[in-house]
Amino acid sequence: MKILQSLNRRRKLISINIILLIIFLSTPSLILSAYSKIKKSAAKYELKRASYPAFNDPIVAKRIREEQSLIKSKYNPFTAFLPKSIKGNYVNIEGKYSSRKSYNDILEDSTWFFGGSTIFGLDAEDNHTIPSKFAKLTNSGVKNFGVVDWNSRQSLNHLISIIGDGNNPKQIVFYDGVNDVLHGCKEFAHTIPTHSMTKYISDRISKERDVIKFLKNKYSQITQTLLRPYVLLINKLLPEVNKEASYGNKKKGNCLNNPVRHEEIATHLVNNWYLSYQIAQSKGAKFLAILQPTTFSSSSPLEYLMEKDRHRIHKYEFNNVYKAIRRKMKEVCIEDEDFCSSIKDGSKWLNVDFPVFTDFVHVSQKGNLVIAERIFGILK
Repeated sequence: MKILQSLNRRRKLISINIILLIIFLSTPSLILSAYSKIKKSAAKYELKRASYPAFNDPIVAKRIREEQSLIKSKYNPFTAFLPKSIKGNYVNIEGKYSSRKSYNDILEDSTWFFGGSTIFGLDAEDNHTIPSKFAKLTNSGVKNFGVVDWNSRQSLNHLISIIGDGNNPKQIVFYDGVNDVLHGCKEFAHTIPTHSMTKYISDRISKERDVIKFLKNKYSQITQTLLRPYVLLINKLLPEVNKEASYGNKKKGNCLNNPVRHEEIATHLVNNWYLSYQIAQSKGAKFLAILQPTTFSSSSPLEYLMEKDRHRIHKYEFNNVYKAIRRKMKEVCIEDEDFCSSIKDGSKWLNVDFPVFTDFVHVSQKGNLVIAERIFGILK
């Protein structure tokens, strides 16, 4: 009887080991298969996106996206991150401040542009961003300090650092709204101000998230060695998943039926502009802040946009927070007429009869020219 029980235990143990072996052997192929499907889906999407009528040349549009996808980030004090330098045919980031290269790129006594990805020039070549278009219109120097996924507070902090280095602008332009809304309405945004990396940094400061380090504390070196390939594969897969969810606010985010949060975002945005305006005044420079347009505030053609580029889930957020921003702009105009003349509601600036949008906020070089002309018209 004991012999029979011993044999049964051995059979169970062998069976369990065989199952575990099968799982270990099949998991990499399953992960790679999922990764391959995501890559193929992304490739089809990029190809279709590049054919949008907003672009002048589908091939160039696709290559710009390919180069921009290679941009990596690095830590930067007070702004959380900056892009690393990159040298390409269409996209170049260089210098002490990791700034996007522009037509007539000059730091001293030039027009400095601050903002997120639209000022940076997502979907545009170096010479066709808003700053570059402005430089061509004015035959003057510009500096593009736009960074993908930055909000107005990060731009203000960056402005302070650049001024702190002893540099002097001729004019300062802030082009904001979208990232202030997106970041402020995220579920993780417990307080304002915030930014897109708040949760990422907080998680890594407050508790250990590294799988390999966890295993090192709990299990043997053999287990670490066995699991390392799976961890590496998952880490390779996750960036593609994150790209799909980069704007993925849930409907239960902090802005749904929350007028207090709308006001908080609006107050901080306008106050960030006001502080930047005061810095500009202290340096004898002109200042202009613009509430940027989106598809939710514009009447240009949109029927060509794929559903995933429309981001309809954000319509409520933008309609309500933009209303709060406009109210705050009117309030400060009563208090300070000089500052009032330096802030503009540009949310309708892309009410044009030709395609300019490449998603719910980004625009092609056609749209960049429209914006640059409006800025030129105000500053000239």
